Amino acid sequence: MHKQSVLILVLFLSICSCSKRTTDPSAPPEEKHTSELTYMDIYNLALASENGGGMDFHGDAFGNEASDDLSIYANGSCGKGDCGISLIMENKNIERSISAVIKAKFRLPGNDINEMIRMYQLQPGEALSIGCSHICHQDNSYMIQREVVSAGYIEDDAGVSTLDAVESPS
Repeated sequence: MHKQSVLILVLFLSICSCSKRTTDPSAPPEEKHTSELTYMDIYNLALASENGGGMDFHGDAFGNEASDDLSIYANGSCGKGDCGISLIMENKNIERSISAVIKAKFRLPGNDINEMIRMYQLQPGEALSIGCSHICHQDNSYMIQREVVSAGYIEDDAGVSTLDAVESPS
């Protein structure tokens, strides 16, 4: 009888220890396992920036005519413990605004979320943050690959660049 009690106790304790691995979905991302991170958790860890991190994009690509006018470069460190590099996207065209769609691809152990597609609008000559080069989570670093999916010039309703539509003084 004593052996059965010990066996039941051991089984009960192992079941309880396994159930503690799953965290509360409302827990902060730092306390969650990578498999439990939500879209918003990942966004906040790596893609959020002072400009709001762009807009979620689910539409059709609109061409790449403005791709040559975009530049993405490093600008200091970011992430918990400076595990990544802050990335800046710049519109090198000083006359036309650009809409750019950027795909961020990554792999987190046990997590089905492996990419985010964000749209940014850049005024002529504007540079803005597009987040960190890595997802920094629980002393681990997961690289994010960025790809320009689409980049087009922003035009007004008449099909003219918004800057071209401004009249020059006579």
